[in-house]
Amino acid sequence: MPETSGWEILATLREDPRWQQIPVIIISVLPESTKGIALGAEGYLVKPIKREELYTVVAQALAKPTFFSSKVTEQAKILVIDDEPAAVEVVTEHLKQRGYTVSWAYSAESGLKRAVSWGPDLIILDLVMPRASGFEFLQQKEEEPLIKDIPVVILSSKQLSTAELSNLEQMTVGVFNKASLFEAEFLNQLKTAVEKYR
Repeated sequence: MPETSGWEILATLREDPRWQQIPVIIISVLPESTKGIALGAEGYLVKPIKREELYTVVAQALAKPTFFSSKVTEQAKILVIDDEPAAVEVVTEHLKQRGYTVSWAYSAESGLKRAVSWGPDLIILDLVMPRASGFEFLQQKEEEPLIKDIPVVILSSKQLSTAELSNLEQMTVGVFNKASLFEAEFLNQLKTAVEKYR
């Protein structure tokens, strides 16, 4: 990087008490993983990388306790519905470190069954899934009295039309892109929804 190297940034983060517990993953064209780990990085990936590799390293980093691991009240239960196992792993670890009890399903159909049998306090739902989409899940959920009132937060990479977004805003308590997973707004929305609807 121009002006300041990644090594200098990592060293600065590790020396400052305010930031030294933040997990850092290095992505570089240089095979210097030993140096990166020695300087305090949680993971090291050499370009080009595969999405599954990144998901795995991020999940491992999130599994380690940090000062971000604030607990929520009484182990609220969250059901994650997404057909990508790697994405489910990352979301699950992220939520567990914040005190949530997490279960998951890899399809809309199994998600409905799990929601009925487990009774989560909140559902995190992907929209793009084979056989039945997240939109279809929401429609079927409305027809099931046992889970009809469970709040749903959308977490998906799908580009939404104005009409789709408007429809989702009426059926859910929040719509987020998957890139928002680590943002405070997403976590705050989960906490608010759990406290309000639990």
